[in-house]
Amino acid sequence: PMLLPLDSNLIDNAIINDLTFGTRQHDAAYVGVFRVSNFGNCHGPGRGVPETYQNYLGLALLDIDLNIVQDPVSGDFMDVVIDLNQHLHDVKWSPSGRKKMPAKPNQSMQDCQIFATHPKDSTKSNQLILLCNEFAMPILLKKKGSPKRTNTMDKEDERIVFRNSYGSGLQLTSLRLPNTIMAGGKNMHYFRSGHDQQGPAFLEIWPGGPHESMHVDFETYPFVSPHVKNALMKPSYPEPHATWNTLDEIHDKNDRSSLIDRDSGSACCVRIRWKDEDTPTDDDNERELLLGFSHRKTRRVPKAGQYNYVSRLYAFDPMPPFDVIARSGFFCLGFAGQGHG
Repeated sequence: PMLLPLDSNLIDNAIINDLTFGTRQHDAAYVGVFRVSNFGNCHGPGRGVPETYQNYLGLALLDIDLNIVQDPVSGDFMDVVIDLNQHLHDVKWSPSGRKKMPAKPNQSMQDCQIFATHPKDSTKSNQLILLCNEFAMPILLKKKGSPKRTNTMDKEDERIVFRNSYGSGLQLTSLRLPNTIMAGGKNMHYFRSGHDQQGPAFLEIWPGGPHESMHVDFETYPFVSPHVKNALMKPSYPEPHATWNTLDEIHDKNDRSSLIDRDSGSACCVRIRWKDEDTPTDDDNERELLLGFSHRKTRRVPKAGQYNYVSRLYAFDPMPPFDVIARSGFFCLGFAGQGHG
């Protein structure tokens, strides 16, 4: 799950007005984006991979306390569930093209996020982007009944008005067909470079092993051309040692770690102020970094078993080539207790 803050200092009022009611209390402060699925490939409740599985997109308007907002007139909760994969299949879109349409919907859209982008000459974001695995599309997300408005990304013969499988308070519309950012990509994160985060836009492709990012221009469509191979930006020096060692230091009889070889992205990128404990304490040594969470999963032992996941914090320089400055060791995020689903 992820949250998009509806901050009027950073996001254009047109987007804010599409998603808020103008009330002082219990109005929308965030858009919540989450995965709804029967795919639970980890230890804990619902573990294991079913023979057939489906992934849905969940969206909700949340107030400042992260409660689902209710329509002040109807009282309806402002949350919906959308079967992106089924709807894309119905309009004859697939990652392999129309000539290679599968008989059943491909579950390509799994882990989704929504972020807001802005043009070079503005400090406010005026376009929402839906990113699911390696596929990105410009979108409109509105309360039902919100006024129509124009959008420069909109192309009528590619527009998809997604139907809701659950809920009726929100309407998601893709203005263009999904654009492949990087084949096989997943858990990528959008950020703006520079100490004021007003520089060129990048997607963090890998949070570690090494830290790799790619410049993506979200102002023009397609964001990435299939005929142009975008180079990954690599760091200028190796990552620092983790601040503590954990399971990744334990190896089996074949000298393999109990974890897979590389971190994947969980959440990124929050601006922080950081100072190295080993440097003098004057303020001149404090610097601005971008903070993220990453995760790594265990190898399946035995092979038919499920995964466990561990997480870490990391921080990197906001200026290219985005060197990682500090990273924690791994830690576990526990499952919800009984009655806390």
